[in-house]
Amino acid sequence: MVQFYKTHKKEMILFLIYLLLVPIFEVLNRPIGTIHDLTTVIDDKIPFLIGFLPIYHSWFPFLIYFIIRTMIKDPKAYRSMIKAIIIGLVFAYITFVVFQTTVPRPTVSGNNFLELWLQKTHMIDNHFAGFPSCHVLTTTALILGVDTSVQSSKIKFFVTVYGLIIIATTVLVKQHVFLDIPGGILYAMIPFIFFHIGEKKVDEKKRQE
Repeated sequence: MVQFYKTHKKEMILFLIYLLLVPIFEVLNRPIGTIHDLTTVIDDKIPFLIGFLPIYHSWFPFLIYFIIRTMIKDPKAYRSMIKAIIIGLVFAYITFVVFQTTVPRPTVSGNNFLELWLQKTHMIDNHFAGFPSCHVLTTTALILGVDTSVQSSKIKFFVTVYGLIIIATTVLVKQHVFLDIPGGILYAMIPFIFFHIGEKKVDEKKRQE
């Protein structure tokens, strides 16, 4: 463990920064100024499928496991990914302050396991701070990071497919509206491309020295 820390000290500091950013979401997930509703006709056509709720909630364990795995397998790809997540979240939080949105939610009054779980989700996770979706932002950065890493094609395929399913669940269980998805993708892709290019330039510079 000590050797791992010495080898991955910078990577672990970045991971800690990310973990410290996570709780800030709950502070901002409340009415702040003018509240905007980004619901479109697309949302009316998206079905409410409560059966996807377990996959929606698998997001954080999935994310943490493959972040750590990428840190170990390919620190360079990890750095691009985790920096994109950190910067993406910072800009997302700024957006929540200056452009707060709300997410209309279906009324669920049943008492089966999934319905009770969704009711609990609604109690814990407020329906503000929707755009961009942090679920989508972090999952997109993870997919990009794993895809550009040295991990096996099977791992890349699994992370991509499962990640896309998680992104879809954000609207299928009505925790987000459709526009929150492209917002989350952009907030992840732009910083990831920037940091990925930066890592390549560092590699080229090292090879030339």
